Amino acid sequence: MSQLYMYGKPVVALNSIQSISVCGLAKGNDGTSSKLELNCIAPDSSKKKFCPLLIGSSSNKTVLPEIPPPTQSRLPPDGDVMLELKLGDVLGQNDRNVVYAVTVTNADSVACYVPPLVMKVARLFKGRNVSEEAGMYRDLECLQGSIIPRCFGYFCTTIDHTQVAILPWDGPNCGYPRTLDPHNPPHPAAPLSMMLLERLGDPIPTGSGIEPENIK
Repeated sequence: MSQLYMYGKPVVALNSIQSISVCGLAKGNDGTSSKLELNCIAPDSSKKKFCPLLIGSSSNKTVLPEIPPPTQSRLPPDGDVMLELKLGDVLGQNDRNVVYAVTVTNADSVACYVPPLVMKVARLFKGRNVSEEAGMYRDLECLQGSIIPRCFGYFCTTIDHTQVAILPWDGPNCGYPRTLDPHNPPHPAAPLSMMLLERLGDPIPTGSGIEPENIK
C-alpha cells in the first residue's frame, strides 16, 4: 500500500494510534476536570455470519452465495502514536452513544498527519455496541476512506464512577459537588468505551432543495 502524505507528513494509518489522552470528558466529584488515558485494544466481533441466505417462498427458495470473509489486512505493523484530545461539540447522540468533535492538541509534535476526528463514546454499560461497530469497521478495512469513514481504533478503560463523572453518562447538567444516590450508587469499575473516526462533512439538509451554501 502506497504511503499518503499531507502537509509533508505521512497520513496516520488506521492502526497507528496506540493510546489517547482525553480532556473534557470527565470531572471529579468536586467539579475539577480530570484527564482520561485510554489504550487501543482489539474490538469484539461484528457478529458477522458467513452462511448461505435463503430467499423466496417455502416452495421456491433461492440460495444466495455465502458472504466472502474479510480480505487480508494490508496495514503496516501497529504504531505507537499517542494523541492528546480535547472534547468539542456534540455532533449526534442516541440511547447507545454520543458523538463529539475532538481537537488534537499535540498535532505539531506527532510525526504523522492526523485528519479531523470525531469520538463516539458509549453510554453507561453500552460499550458492546461501540466495540462491535469497531469490529465491523475492522472487517471492512478495504472500504474505509472510500465508501465508509476511516476508523482509527477502539479504546477502552475502567472508570471508578463513584469518584468521576463522565459527560455522556451523567449529562452536562450534573451538579457539583456531586451527590451520589445511596440507593442506586455508581459502579466502582464501569467500562468506558469509545472509537475514533475521521470527521466527514455536515449532514445534507433534507425536506427541501439543497442550496450550494448548505453544502460544506
